[in-house]
Amino acid sequence: MLTTNEESPVDLVTSKDELVSQAPTPIVFQCKNCRVIIGDSFQWVSNNETLNLITLQALSRVVEVSNIMETSRDGEDIGSTFFVLNCGKCRSFLGRKYITSSRELDSLRDLYSLDVSAIDSYQLGTFLIEDGQQTNFKATPSVCSLHTQQLKMERVLLTLNERISNLKEKLEKLKSTVELRRSKRISLN
Repeated sequence: MLTTNEESPVDLVTSKDELVSQAPTPIVFQCKNCRVIIGDSFQWVSNNETLNLITLQALSRVVEVSNIMETSRDGEDIGSTFFVLNCGKCRSFLGRKYITSSRELDSLRDLYSLDVSAIDSYQLGTFLIEDGQQTNFKATPSVCSLHTQQLKMERVLLTLNERISNLKEKLEKLKSTVELRRSKRISLN
């Protein structure tokens, strides 16, 4: 939980260049079979560890969406209908575009859910060559670590929302107390 004594990461930034350097590095998603780029983290919506999926709002044009609607017959998404996503270059299975789903999977509906086992990812800037030697500055994040970061951010936002709500409530109480005192003064005069 954040307290007033803690500094946020943004408070620690002193210049625009530092802010840019602290921004998360984009991730490129590729077909595991042929390595063609199929999407990037700018389109990231969510991930589902149970189904082993990452969900994006848009994909590159190389991804083909099948014309035939299918229904899941088992697993966590049983009864859900979807279109299969395939790589347009090598025809490999990439994932699903859910059309109907249970309430638990509503976040996947009408978006592009990529099967983690069918894709590879590359974080831009992780491998640079300087003076003929390859340097690994950061390890490529896993879907699990990205999910953890997303959950942390959600907690921070919920905490901030709670604090703002508490401040609004206190402000309203203060306003009503001031108005009550003001009306008592008027009635005494």
